[in-house]
Amino acid sequence: KAQLDALARALRGQDMQVQNLTITGHTDRLGSQAYNDALALQRADTVAAYLKAQGVTTPMQVRAMGEREPVTTGCKGESRTPALIACLQPDRRVVVDILGQAPTR
Repeated sequence: KAQLDALARALRGQDMQVQNLTITGHTDRLGSQAYNDALALQRADTVAAYLKAQGVTTPMQVRAMGEREPVTTGCKGESRTPALIACLQPDRRVVVDILGQAPTR
């Protein structure tokens, strides 16, 4: 929440000329592809709704990558063990890409 609050403040500020946000939800590899895609989209939608509630009016596109872009390596196993769930934590994320430019001075 703190990171989203800081992002919202920056987007509402005058320091950036933002044209568009692409908000992408991600999941770990546990679960079916259909479930992970739906979960990833829900994550992205939640972030978009939060930013809008914080007064961000920049056009936003939400999308889901599900489990297709993992950032973890070396997480072994398929069973939902506490160790595997902890190892895969970085894959469960939302990425906000900002298209814009800093104002020229």
